[in-house]
Amino acid sequence: VPGVTTVMSLLNGVDSEEIIAEKIGMDPIVHAYMVIASERVGNSIRFDPEVTKGLVFGEAGTQDKTPRCAAIETLFASSRVRARFVPDIQRQQWGKFCRNLSYNIPQAILGVGIGAFADSDHVRAVSEALESEVIAVGAAYGVDVPRIDRLFNTRYSKKNRYSTLQDLDAKRHTEVDMFCGVLMKKAEAKGLSVPTAATCYHLIRALEE
Repeated sequence: VPGVTTVMSLLNGVDSEEIIAEKIGMDPIVHAYMVIASERVGNSIRFDPEVTKGLVFGEAGTQDKTPRCAAIETLFASSRVRARFVPDIQRQQWGKFCRNLSYNIPQAILGVGIGAFADSDHVRAVSEALESEVIAVGAAYGVDVPRIDRLFNTRYSKKNRYSTLQDLDAKRHTEVDMFCGVLMKKAEAKGLSVPTAATCYHLIRALEE
């Protein structure tokens, strides 16, 4: 839309738009997130563009493809960036949030490859407990969080490591605050308890130390 600034946050989690809106209001913001399987090495990010789904975006509060979403779609159509409009962007954001908590966090604590989610009932039990907590908190905010498809993705090696474990491997701070930390705050605001996420939060912070 000519003459109108549009802001999109590509960070993980479900609160970055809220943080930005504290400074500029919610009107300029189009909700968005990235789907990318990558490896961070030093100051570079490595990924395979052939299997990268890319940018997912949409308007909060409506399922319509608004004029500015159509403009965003047109903009990226002429670029190498894959971009996809979805009518239920907040549900999709919470879905990715759920996957990040359910997969990234247990893997990082245990230091195992992604194959452990298929091979171990115990790893899967922790993952499912985190999923249940995200779904419960999402419901309290009016979001029907989609359940995770737990079929092991054979495109990836069972040794693959998600970003949180990659951060611990490299002795970097992780995204645990925007994963478990945000879930804990949102749960507390609604009078809910998320004991698995709280325990995992402290375990990750201890590993960071």
